[in-house]
Amino acid sequence: MESFRTLDQRFGLLKGTAFRAFKRLGPALREGEDFIRLEAGNCRDAIAELRASERIYRSSVNVVLFTASGVAHMEMALTSVSHSGDAS
Repeated sequence: MESFRTLDQRFGLLKGTAFRAFKRLGPALREGEDFIRLEAGNCRDAIAELRASERIYRSSVNVVLFTASGVAHMEMALTSVSHSGDAS
């Protein structure tokens, strides 16, 4: 599974670019199918482990992890950003 941080790094994009792409994709992504959300209150240990392994940003509170299908959607969105040079 991929996080916003690992996707930003994979495509050489600025921090926050994958998050903004996720927001733009909106309803095209389905929770439980394309991504899962780890809530800080319920998943503290898992989030701490992801933070310690540097797979998420230090400032992350709640975490989104992408499944293979979600990564495919995100790759399409991020490839267009990386090729356009627009990391905003």
